[in-house]
Amino acid sequence: MNDASIFSLESKEANAFYKEFGFVHYRIKSSSFLLKINKCFEYYSELQKIDQKNVAFRNKEGKPRHFIDVFRDKNSGTLDLFEYKDIYSLIMKKVSLNNRFIFTHSKMSFKQIESNGDWHPHQDNGYKVQGDIREGFAIFICLEDMNEYNGCLQIFPGSQKLGLLDHSRVIEDKKTGDNQSFIKDIPHNIIPKSIIAKKGDILIFSSNTIHQSLSSKNSSKRLSLIAEIESFDTLKLDDYGKVPIFAVGLITPIENIILIGKSVFSPYLYWRFIKKSTSLALLIRKIKYKFS
Repeated sequence: MNDASIFSLESKEANAFYKEFGFVHYRIKSSSFLLKINKCFEYYSELQKIDQKNVAFRNKEGKPRHFIDVFRDKNSGTLDLFEYKDIYSLIMKKVSLNNRFIFTHSKMSFKQIESNGDWHPHQDNGYKVQGDIREGFAIFICLEDMNEYNGCLQIFPGSQKLGLLDHSRVIEDKKTGDNQSFIKDIPHNIIPKSIIAKKGDILIFSSNTIHQSLSSKNSSKRLSLIAEIESFDTLKLDDYGKVPIFAVGLITPIENIILIGKSVFSPYLYWRFIKKSTSLALLIRKIKYKFS
C-alpha cells in the first residue's frame, strides 16, 4: 500500500483501493469547501458553547469524546458540509443508485486536552445489535490537521475482509456507565496505519474496517465530523430513535407519518430522559450488559 494514496476525486483507482483496504482518503481542493470547514471548526472550538446534554462516550474522568446528533443543530453547518456537492458525489459513488440511503447518526468527535481520549480498536458494526448489521460506511471529515501528536485516526488496512469480529466491553465512566466496545484479538499481520491528514481531508471506511486512535499530546482537540450511512431498506429510525435524515433520496409523506409514530415508542426517546439521571442510567446499563 502506497502511503501517498490520497485521491482528489472518485475514480476506478480510488474504488479499487477502498475494496482492497476498506478505506479511502480524499483531499478536496476547494476554497468554498474549506470555508464550510472553517465555519464548523469555529463553531465547535469552544466546547462550553455546546449543549452538554448531547455528549457521549465519557472517559474515566467523566469527560466526553463526542457531541451527538449534530446534523439537527442548524447553527453548526454540519449537515450543509455533508451535502456539499463534492461530498455528495463521493457518497453517490459508494451506493446503489436503485436504493435510498440514510445517515444513521452524526457526531462531532474530539479529544480532551491532557485527558484520556483513546479509542480502542473496533469496528463500527461492533456497536450494533446482532440482526441489525447492514452494509454501510462512515464518512470522517477532518476539521483540522491530524497526525500522531493529536490522536489521528488509525486504520487497520484490509481488516474489513475479516467480517464482523467479537467485541468486548469496557466500562469507563463509573457514574454513567459510558463504555467502549473493543476487539481483543486482532491478527498480528494487520498493522494499524496512522492517517496523516490536512484540514478538510475526508476518510471513507467500511463499517467492518477496524480503526482506533490515541489521545492528543498537544493543545489540539482533533476536531472531526463523522456520519454513518446505510441503505433505507426498511422503515427504520436512526440511532437516536428519530426519523432519519436522508443522504440519498427522499422520504415519502406516508413513511414520515409511520416513522413519527414509531419514534413515540422508541426506547431511545425514553433513554434520552433517563440519561439525565446518571444513577438510573448506570443501573439500566448494568442490567442490559448483564444479559447481553
